[in-house]
Amino acid sequence: MLDEEAALKSASWGAFQILGENHVECGFATVGDFVTAMMRQEADHLAAFVRFIQANSGMHKALKAKQWATFALLYNGRNYAANAYDTKLQTRYDALRAQQVAAGGRNR
Repeated sequence: MLDEEAALKSASWGAFQILGENHVECGFATVGDFVTAMMRQEADHLAAFVRFIQANSGMHKALKAKQWATFALLYNGRNYAANAYDTKLQTRYDALRAQQVAAGGRNR
């Protein structure tokens, strides 16, 4: 009621829980446009997440290098280990890679 824009910027949105204050990094001119996209469909959540990661060189480099702890620190903050975000990323990545290799995919 006091400041709608500040409220939208202070909340986390979408499947990837990105703060509204990061709307520009996610590819949106206004926080309102960002929130609208986050309410529209999951494909918009993923597209915003990809742009958010690409806009942050540290996160982008850590993700490409499979440095799960560094990525989790930058994305989730200093308490990332309390929720084992880094090990969850590693475990899920390993499972997906094993499926890809089993299906005859390239090994990266």
